[in-house]
Amino acid sequence: MSVTGSFGSFEVLPLPAEVVISHPAWSSNSPLKPDKSIYSARKPLAALTVPTQIATFSYDANHVLRYDDSSLRYFVEPQKGADLEMEFEQWPGPEEDPGRLDSLLFAYMREVDSGKDLEKPNVMTWRGMMTRIVTALYERRDSWEMNAMLVDGTVYLEDNKGHSYVNETVTGYTRGIKNIPTPQRKLMYTGYAFESYCTADGPNQTVSTQHEPDVNTNMQWCSIVQTSIGSSKLVLGGEVDCVRGAYKGKNGNYVELKTSGAIKNVKDERNFERKALKYWAQSYLLGIPQVVVGFRSSRSPYILETVQTFQTFHLPRLGLNAGWSATACLNWTNAALEYIRERLASEGRAVQEEAKMFRIMFRPGEGLQVLTLADEHALAIQNGDHVERVGFLPKGYWEWVMRRRGTTIL
Repeated sequence: MSVTGSFGSFEVLPLPAEVVISHPAWSSNSPLKPDKSIYSARKPLAALTVPTQIATFSYDANHVLRYDDSSLRYFVEPQKGADLEMEFEQWPGPEEDPGRLDSLLFAYMREVDSGKDLEKPNVMTWRGMMTRIVTALYERRDSWEMNAMLVDGTVYLEDNKGHSYVNETVTGYTRGIKNIPTPQRKLMYTGYAFESYCTADGPNQTVSTQHEPDVNTNMQWCSIVQTSIGSSKLVLGGEVDCVRGAYKGKNGNYVELKTSGAIKNVKDERNFERKALKYWAQSYLLGIPQVVVGFRSSRSPYILETVQTFQTFHLPRLGLNAGWSATACLNWTNAALEYIRERLASEGRAVQEEAKMFRIMFRPGEGLQVLTLADEHALAIQNGDHVERVGFLPKGYWEWVMRRRGTTIL
């Protein structure tokens, strides 16, 4: 693969009643506009270099972090006609993910301390955050917000999952997984059930023998890659569903698993081609060469009808009919990253505070903005859990960065 994140809806947590915040205003004159015509024609073209894996880690059945490959899964062919709703009534739903960078940062830190020669990145984040940026050019519905910091030349991006309100009109953040209506929860479950039918503990099994799904969303196997786009060097982490065949320590045989409604007519076909944009971006960013899609029946009860494998590199061909361009996405991403880096550097020089936090805001059709967070916002984010933090970075990682730079820790 010469060049190669999805995101969900999470609950907004209201601030305590005694906290009063004046919200930063959204300007209608956004500095970075998502103009498709500009980024489709821009030259020289931006490109993503081959993502190279630098580390892996696992979450076990209890979602405990392990620096090993114990949660690695292997692809098997699922049985057609598999019941994608089985055991749904017993499913408690996935745990809310706080979106912190901690596991990514500490895994990266371990690799550097082990002696691995890694170039310092300009941007470090989860691939889900990068997927948002890559696909923003064609986003017509969902707004999003990220928290950002610039520390020792590296921009850190984390999801803003309701630690504070900046703009209460952000869509996709107001309901939370637990409050999603049953029909939508059932559709979500079919994806996890499909993953269960498609995976096994070892590489020797080729066809699934499962007659019911075994869904445990606590277990995850994650890959960390380094890559670059334009002048921005990236370190990205993300979950990998499974590998095809033997695991060789590289991402050349990784598989992304997806579900979609069966294609019955031209409208269904166009809808799938639009969805392929996120399939492509999510897989491309981690260097995953294949996407296996399970097509389910159009109505409940949901049954697995057909399975098709798509090469990630070929998915942009589907965009020709759906109106999206991979080239335009990469050009936009290059511009967006340069804009974010420049704005954070400029604001950081003004405040002369390396732990300062920023908010990146995107509105469909309007564009991208970077705002400096007020202290009240920053405090709500920093104190959003029981981990001691500098900004939103865990203190242990922050001090590691400072020591490597030669800064004395008091």
